[in-house]
Amino acid sequence: ELGDVRAGERAISVTMTPLAETGDGRSGIVMVLRDITDARRAENMGRELVANASHELRTPLAIMAATAETMLTWSDQLPPQHREFLEIIGRQAERMQQLVRETLELSRLEAGPPEEKMEPVNLAEITRQVTATLRSTAEAKALRLSITNESGDVWINGIEAHLIGAVTNLVDNALRYTPSGGTVSVTVTAAGDDAHLYVTDTGPGIPPAEQREIFERFVRGRAGDASRTEGSGLGLAIVRRIAVIHGGRVELDSTPGQGSTFRLVLPRRPATADAAPAT
Repeated sequence: ELGDVRAGERAISVTMTPLAETGDGRSGIVMVLRDITDARRAENMGRELVANASHELRTPLAIMAATAETMLTWSDQLPPQHREFLEIIGRQAERMQQLVRETLELSRLEAGPPEEKMEPVNLAEITRQVTATLRSTAEAKALRLSITNESGDVWINGIEAHLIGAVTNLVDNALRYTPSGGTVSVTVTAAGDDAHLYVTDTGPGIPPAEQREIFERFVRGRAGDASRTEGSGLGLAIVRRIAVIHGGRVELDSTPGQGSTFRLVLPRRPATADAAPAT
């Protein structure tokens, strides 16, 4: 795809298909160019609308959540049914606040090149921090959370806050979908010019039909019980966007009934670069 409508350019989609050799040994390529400027403009308008609406929702949602929390401090003076209603309001307000936060984060990531500067980042250290933070979540669900580092420090050029968010989303997603007694394994390794992060779970797996769209906005896995699908459906879309910003990709291997493995692949920091600071 060529051109950026945000820069006032036209957007052109280019598709090239090779032709098989004919009987006289000649071959060729069919090239199709489509002007998709209007479609891209409509997409940008939709993103801006969602971002603006989410921004305006932050304050009323914060007030709702704070009010419910304050009223619950008087729980000994409230009838049990009223207390139950307040707990429901608090939970749903918190869920909507998460949706707003992630919608704004994804909109910011899609708005253009990040303002933050790429710096040397130790992917292995980030992974250790994230797993340590989420260990209590794993223990609460009686899950085994393990981390394996096969290559020691793995340095990449990146934005630390974004990478922490990507790793957190992948590990938290695995914990959410893995039933009690299961295992979530996190592995960091270096392979050639790339750094690899694997997050493997023993959850229900993802059917092939769902795998094609799992990284799209507002798509949630439908396997398992309803309590595992209360996320916003934006986490994996955010991970994919962060991977693209860093020149990498995120991939999925999953078999229904046998769990899933998400693989984040990012370019390693060149070995000839200046020595990275110690962490």
